[in-house]
Amino acid sequence: MSVYDLHIDRIREFVEKTGKERVMPALQDLNELGKSLTLKLEGKKGSNIVLKSEVFLELGSPEVGSSSFTLYSDNPDLIKHEQITLIGEDVNESSSKVLPFGQVILVGGKDLTEEDYYLLNQNLNISDLIEGYMIRSTTENIWCRISKDAAKKGFNFKGLGSVLIWHIKEILPKVESVEVLFITSSKEDIRELNQIGIDVREIARGIKERIWRERGVDILKCAPGGHCGSCKDKTVCDNIRKMGAS
Repeated sequence: MSVYDLHIDRIREFVEKTGKERVMPALQDLNELGKSLTLKLEGKKGSNIVLKSEVFLELGSPEVGSSSFTLYSDNPDLIKHEQITLIGEDVNESSSKVLPFGQVILVGGKDLTEEDYYLLNQNLNISDLIEGYMIRSTTENIWCRISKDAAKKGFNFKGLGSVLIWHIKEILPKVESVEVLFITSSKEDIRELNQIGIDVREIARGIKERIWRERGVDILKCAPGGHCGSCKDKTVCDNIRKMGAS
């Protein structure tokens, strides 16, 4: 049993309890994805900036709440492969300009390790792949903006989930199954989801500490606040990070 298998069960119970889920299969064809999303999969990429005047919909701002985390299992059968589940309103269904937002990613693979999980968590910001989609935070909360132009082209959660699934399989080929859950229904649902997220992130912190300790760095002794730019050991840590990724 993997460290998160019980938390995957809790996610299933959460979804069933809401009784509001819509299940969608992921899009398989990048050309089909391109009909509703403007993708930047080749050439120069950079973080999207969506100004307040350009915003069609804001997801997970501090006023409405958000929760984001990732789970993995070495039993791929626990994950509903290429399934996207939405609880709440889709992008173009909302009468509000701001919605609460939850994003849960579940991955499975017989050979997945804690190193793989850590690598995955470092590479989940896909805002540089989609024009008109900006992610402002991905640690414990996820605060996103969708531009008016993106919404006009048909930006929706099926497309977003499909890009996430494609991206995860690209950066981690040993992943055998990927599933994505989005929640926009209510602050109360986000608060309940975050009760699972608190436990998940605590385990993730432990995994991160173990991985860096094996690389020769005790991150518990790092400067408070994690200001790497001003740390005298930054070059050492950067070199260790490169070795760990190779």
